[in-house]
Amino acid sequence: MDGQFGDVFLIFFFFPIDQRIENVSYELYEELNTSLNPKNRWKKLAGKLKFKERDVANFELHNGNATVEMLSSWGHGRDATLSALFDVFVNLGWDREKNIVARYMVPASV
Repeated sequence: MDGQFGDVFLIFFFFPIDQRIENVSYELYEELNTSLNPKNRWKKLAGKLKFKERDVANFELHNGNATVEMLSSWGHGRDATLSALFDVFVNLGWDREKNIVARYMVPASV
C-alpha cells in the first residue's frame, strides 16, 4: 500500500456506504422512537427534515409512534440516507441519537 493509492484506500475503507434509511432495520426506527417521543423531541427533527405543520399534525395522530411515522415518510425522499440523518443529529448536538444512527452505518469495507 505504498505510493499514490494508499490514501485513496483509507478514504474508501473508513467512510460508510451511504445507505438509504428505508433499507435499514426497523430496529433503528424503534430506537429513535424511544429516544425522541418523550417530550415530543421528534417535532424538532421534523422541522429539520423540512416537514410542514400539517405533516407534523398527522404524525402526532399516531400515539407513541410519531417518530416511526415521520421517518417512514421521510424515507421515501431522495435524500433520505443514514448519513443525512446522522448529520442532522450532529448539527442539533444530539449525541445519543447520532450514536444510534452510527451503529447502523455500514463501513465501506464490508
